[in-house]
Amino acid sequence: MHARRTRPGATSDDGGCAVTVSRVDLRRFPSVAFALGAFGRDPVPVTELVDAVLRHNTDYLTSWPTTPTEWPQDLLRQRGDRWMAEMEPLIRADQLFRLAPRLESDQIFGRLAVLGWCLLDAGVARVTSASGLLPALIDGVRMPVQEVLTPEGLRLLRRRAPSAALSAGLLPPMVDLLGVADAGAIERITLGRTPPWSRGVGTWAVSHEDKVWIGSGDQSHRIMQEVSSKPGTMSFSRDGVLHFVARGGAVIRRYRLNDAHLSDNVWQAGMGILASSEDAIVGAARGDGGASVPVLAWGSTSSTEGPSPLPPLKDGVNRDDVTRVTKMAVAGEHVAVVTNERVWFGGPSRAWRVATHSEPALRTIAADETGVVYGTSDGEVVSREWEKPNASGEPETSLSSMASRWISVSALPGQEIAFSSSGGGRTVVASSSDVALVRGGVVEARWRPEKDGAYITAVALSPDGNTLAVAGSLML
Repeated sequence: MHARRTRPGATSDDGGCAVTVSRVDLRRFPSVAFALGAFGRDPVPVTELVDAVLRHNTDYLTSWPTTPTEWPQDLLRQRGDRWMAEMEPLIRADQLFRLAPRLESDQIFGRLAVLGWCLLDAGVARVTSASGLLPALIDGVRMPVQEVLTPEGLRLLRRRAPSAALSAGLLPPMVDLLGVADAGAIERITLGRTPPWSRGVGTWAVSHEDKVWIGSGDQSHRIMQEVSSKPGTMSFSRDGVLHFVARGGAVIRRYRLNDAHLSDNVWQAGMGILASSEDAIVGAARGDGGASVPVLAWGSTSSTEGPSPLPPLKDGVNRDDVTRVTKMAVAGEHVAVVTNERVWFGGPSRAWRVATHSEPALRTIAADETGVVYGTSDGEVVSREWEKPNASGEPETSLSSMASRWISVSALPGQEIAFSSSGGGRTVVASSSDVALVRGGVVEARWRPEKDGAYITAVALSPDGNTLAVAGSLML
């Protein structure tokens, strides 16, 4: 299992260090010269230079999903030549100059100038990483970033834009654990919230077959020898208790990292589809006697009582269409259910409503407090916020209106998404070989395991979106 921090830790601003000055004058390249000439000797924030280069090169962001960047306020203002002097030590311009005959030099240098300028300010680096601008620039360079950034540039990239560094393959794991001999590949991962005072990885749990481990950082221990069936779902509650629900939904077992087994309680047998989050567990099963309408239940992780039944699924057009639930996701009292290639929204205090038309390409579904996300067979990630009341105080009932609120982004083009997890407004999705980190219509990172022959078996995001975990064969 690899676990990485995908947001900067709570640290003070970066201190100074020795730098290596480039021997090639970047001012000679048209994109940079255009930006510097646009403002002369007027003091400007570094974002003005970034915008000037992007206006001069509208093709820089066409190959990567991005959204407009909202710049921080009250940025430092200084002359363009001063910004240039601070940016140049981050770029290995001499290395690029030797490669220039086989490169479109201005296209490469322009992107690197913008990348360097963005890294000079921690706030600018943060918002350009979140908007997709930084990973788009890195992707457009078409060369390993470690070959074109100096050690100082690489350090700033890792500290100030860790998700962009992940996309460049430059974010080292904070925890890198080998699997247990003969245990096989990890099938499930769940992460707890990252402590705000910690720069490391918080609590985590993994499972294979009937074996479950719980850990923090690089320390872990086995918490159960055997259970009657494989885990149906696992999640950490807000108070750090691991909830393990056996497949079939018959029992919930609760563990705390440094304590003994806390408690068991019988939940509801026959639950073939299960999902859980910090606050809730949901399950679905067919009714007695083969009833066409699935039986659904919801329970709180803060209660030791059994689950409450959810309202039945009813299709106002053709009730016979609702025969079985295939996937579920939950975040608090928000529940998303997939049945017959449709997504439904509902919950313990909400009537069910169809949220999409038929989605035959849907492969995974995940949710957090902000909304629900599904992945498709062709690498698309489709997301929307949870249903909100309209002006009259009632939930939106128009299917066409609800469907128009979904946002689609090509996260892993041409690849079938097999795994997904959401937290903190982000979603991680993975095929058998590649990982993408997505927020709304932005791809914050794409990453492929470095080892040849590795294939992914599970992914997870912490509920706050700060930590990403990936497990797979030959990566362990």
